[in-house]
Amino acid sequence: MRKLNVAFRVDASAIIGTGHVMRCLTLANQLRRDNVAVTFFCRQLSGDLTDLIAGQGFPVCRLPAPAANSERNIWRWYLENWQADARETLALLKKNNLRPDVMVVDHYGLDKKWESLLRERAESIMVIDDLANRRHQCDLLLDQNDYCEQEKRYDGLIPVSCKTLLGPDYSLLRDEFIHTSRRQRDGTIKRVLVSFGGADPQNETLKVLKVLARFKALRVDVVVGGSHPYKEVIRRFYARHPRFYVHVQTSDMAHLINSADLAIGAGGTSLWEGALWACRRSSSRSRAIKSRWPRPQHCAGLLFIWEKAAMSRRHDWRARSAGCWPIR
Repeated sequence: MRKLNVAFRVDASAIIGTGHVMRCLTLANQLRRDNVAVTFFCRQLSGDLTDLIAGQGFPVCRLPAPAANSERNIWRWYLENWQADARETLALLKKNNLRPDVMVVDHYGLDKKWESLLRERAESIMVIDDLANRRHQCDLLLDQNDYCEQEKRYDGLIPVSCKTLLGPDYSLLRDEFIHTSRRQRDGTIKRVLVSFGGADPQNETLKVLKVLARFKALRVDVVVGGSHPYKEVIRRFYARHPRFYVHVQTSDMAHLINSADLAIGAGGTSLWEGALWACRRSSSRSRAIKSRWPRPQHCAGLLFIWEKAAMSRRHDWRARSAGCWPIR
């Protein structure tokens, strides 16, 4: 029987962040366990995660880097060069003799036009999105976030025949979050986790650390990605505070979240990872693509604080969630 073949088109950088690649790796690892062949297609950028992907045993086809001055406005570069991106991706598919059964696209810079060109080599296309701000030519769309009237968000943006997986029931959660037992909390805050994503271009991390430094009794775990542009500044800051511990590109995020009494960070997948253990009940039957998710009224124990910019871009769902997940 022929092995199924799935290709991922996803990028990471100091500007883009690392979350797209990390959630694709979650799905890719599950697919590999199901005997599916997986290949990644990533553009070479400052702070990309191609070495991390290859280190997990996945083939990586690297698209050429744009001009150095283009990375500062990478979203405009994608807008102006989507055809070149599609041609380069198709050329790499042909070079590697690949005709994916599914092309997974997790990329804010690509849309219906790019996806339509990739139909030349891809049997079907899956899109992972959060923004609902552009049209797609896809057969399956995943948006794991929680919005008001979420079933209508993609009306007019996807084909009528497209199947949708919407809401946190479909959160892409790594195995360690599914199979580790939740630590019981009594409401006392002794240990704080700070994580603003893999890139954090505004250095929200350091702003929070300066505030937490006033609380002498707290242990603070700080997580930054390998592409974090200010990680050396953060290292110098934490060196003056013996209760601060910095973890760069950690593979132990599950333990750190489970050990925390309070987590401060940006929204995104980490919100759902933390909420899973902040819930009185959770499912042991969860898998990478679907989990039985407790509704917010059952949640307590962790409060996430996120960037205002993220909230303004992605409506008010995180603000509504904050009221559901108080510290106790």
